[in-house]
Amino acid sequence: MNHELTNEQYNEAFEFLTTGDHEVVIFGVLRRLHISPNHEYYDDMVQEGRLTFVNAYLKAPKTNEKRQLVYIYQKVYWSMLDYLRKQSTVNDHKYVPDEPTANQDELFEIPTEHSYVGDCETQATFAELMDICTKDERHYLLAAYKYGLNVTEIADQRGVSRPTVYKWKRSVLQKAKHIQI
Repeated sequence: MNHELTNEQYNEAFEFLTTGDHEVVIFGVLRRLHISPNHEYYDDMVQEGRLTFVNAYLKAPKTNEKRQLVYIYQKVYWSMLDYLRKQSTVNDHKYVPDEPTANQDELFEIPTEHSYVGDCETQATFAELMDICTKDERHYLLAAYKYGLNVTEIADQRGVSRPTVYKWKRSVLQKAKHIQI
């Protein structure tokens, strides 16, 4: 017995999602999880919710629409919980030191093919920029450039507001404009 799904079945599922107010199921789950539109994963979670909705529709009992929507809601809810759990695990593994010690000064790592700097010119610019930055600006530069943290993560890690981190960013960009290579 072959259980492969056809394009027509997927089209039917997407059609069901977009007709009426069925998409409200996804937004209801996000609301239940206290995920607002300004949450950093909101857009990703809406997309995950849509994909889960379609897959759940294909597996849902076809007895009546209300039972179908209850089944789909539960599947979307569990999927969103899994998504948040995975993101939490990823974020828990990020580490940014407060300040580099003399033994592990990140500025003078020897560049390799896999180095975060890439080439000597970039490393020289980076080192020069680090020399003229304040302590907070250096932390911003390392956290954003080397570790790939966003403004919210840097603000949380340093215990400051996002506008403060944006101020550091603007200041670093201004200083970078004045560096001659």
